[in-house]
Amino acid sequence: MKKLAVLCLFMVYSCVVNPQKEEIPQGWSKGGGLNYEMGVDTTTYYTEPRSFYVKSLSSATEKTFGQLQQTIDGAKYLGKRIQLSTYMKVSKKVTGRYGGAAIWIHTYSKDKTDMTMGAYDCYSWETGTDGKWKKCFVVLDVPPDTDTISYAFKVFGLGQVWMDDITLKIVDPKIPIRGLYQKFRSIQKFRSTPFNIP
Repeated sequence: MKKLAVLCLFMVYSCVVNPQKEEIPQGWSKGGGLNYEMGVDTTTYYTEPRSFYVKSLSSATEKTFGQLQQTIDGAKYLGKRIQLSTYMKVSKKVTGRYGGAAIWIHTYSKDKTDMTMGAYDCYSWETGTDGKWKKCFVVLDVPPDTDTISYAFKVFGLGQVWMDDITLKIVDPKIPIRGLYQKFRSIQKFRSTPFNIP
């Protein structure tokens, strides 16, 4: 009986002291190296019951970055204008070479040679925080030959950011394109076989 009581107290203590859990949410992946912790926070959120977070570790520098990302099938959005939005909050001034926290979205063509990119810098390096949540969004057109769509929430340098109420939706074409790069296209040719191997 005493062992059960101790176990219950430990579980309660763990939940209170460690509201942040380093666990990559299902369907998401970690990007940017091992210098950042990412997971779920059940005490800091815009709407209940949770938010996602990305936090720099002691090994991070002002030149590193970490991001939480997801890739989905683009069939539903072909030829449409879409908006990726989220509420973001930073723990303190996020400092770094490029500075701050951002969201980005990429579309990739079926042959993987074309990419359209949109990005929005939610918190630049000189921006502090008043502790309030801020709505951030990026808008771009999805090319008709799109195969997949990827998006991410990113921290440049040192600091922590929370994301909540993440939404991807089709919007009216009258809504302006929005993003750091507006509509950016880069051409990349990928090899079909391994290369530069030992």
